[in-house]
Amino acid sequence: MKYAEKYKALHEGAEYKIKDPDTGEFKIKKGNYGNGSGFKTVLKPLKRFIDEHPGAIVLDYGCGSGKAWDHKLAIYNGEKYTRPGKRVPDKYDAMTMTQYLGENLQGFYRYDPFHPKYYMRPPAIKFDLTIVNDVIEHVPLEELPALLRDVADLTCTCGAILMSIPASPSYAHFMDGENMHCTLMPRDDWKKLLRKYIPKHKLIVNFTP
Repeated sequence: MKYAEKYKALHEGAEYKIKDPDTGEFKIKKGNYGNGSGFKTVLKPLKRFIDEHPGAIVLDYGCGSGKAWDHKLAIYNGEKYTRPGKRVPDKYDAMTMTQYLGENLQGFYRYDPFHPKYYMRPPAIKFDLTIVNDVIEHVPLEELPALLRDVADLTCTCGAILMSIPASPSYAHFMDGENMHCTLMPRDDWKKLLRKYIPKHKLIVNFTP
């Protein structure tokens, strides 16, 4: 099964496995895949960009369930984030992503070609900021040039592309045992690849462990 079909199945509720980092044992899960919990890695640079570019329109490319935009966040000095769907502790301010970003955010669009809710192509505009958060490591290397060119085409050259890229295998596996982070490489190799296929845009890249 190709990776596209695998992710379509996940977003439709297919089972997958999560590896316990301590015991090495796997737990079968179903549903709630791509719930936006990793959005914390781009929260601060996203807020900074919006504050510096009033009227910005944002594209969340590869948004998964898109829940990061809907659920309450736990914000404290712009540094805290709670997994979507979890209760926000009383000591933190609870707000949605759009509330946190404020009135400088003119609009946002969610796009994920493998999600039944967000598979529609974005409108024919150039976005000021495109977020590609924990996405490209899920894509086979031979498929990345097309994806990166697509991201560039959707983004205004005067804008920016904000990425988060992990360096380690995922705890999540498909039921056939394949690790969901199918493309991993050293940081410098990522930089060369990104600049090759996104030559004109400002790149804001957050490399995570």
